[in-house]
Amino acid sequence: MDHARIRVQIQKTMADRIYTGSVDAAVKILKQYGIRGLFRGQVPTAIRESTGLCLYFRYIEMMTTMLTPPDLHHNEVPIYVPLIAGGVGGIMYWMFNYPFDYVKTLMQSDKLGDLKYPTMTAVFKDQYRLGGWRVFFKGYGICMLRAFPVNAACVATYRVMQRVTGHVSH
Repeated sequence: MDHARIRVQIQKTMADRIYTGSVDAAVKILKQYGIRGLFRGQVPTAIRESTGLCLYFRYIEMMTTMLTPPDLHHNEVPIYVPLIAGGVGGIMYWMFNYPFDYVKTLMQSDKLGDLKYPTMTAVFKDQYRLGGWRVFFKGYGICMLRAFPVNAACVATYRVMQRVTGHVSH
């Protein structure tokens, strides 16, 4: 649960420590704020995931098809193919969805019980007022720099493990 993870991460000092881990955070949030508290920030998360994963898998498949030599089956490609395909997929996932992740994080790190941002729209309006459209791209450069290698390694590892285990997708 992303919200519980964020709650644990924003504890700055031992004195601030309310949660011992993500499961503890989830249980305490659920008890004190109910299901709505636990699932806070799910609208921007759903938007990020639905559009992001469509782009991610579309570009992985597209790049795999483009880079696979014509005489090879989809599952016999050289290692550079899933590396490049995964990297491009990762870039595409974050390229258009980063603002929703930024908004989700602000919602999930907001003070429970005394919300500054009751809705996703409230975050967008307030943050835009504070810094224009650029505010939604704080940390974007670092995210994009890590997107390629992380996703390249992820997809390449997945493909290698498919070959090792003999469980190959079609």
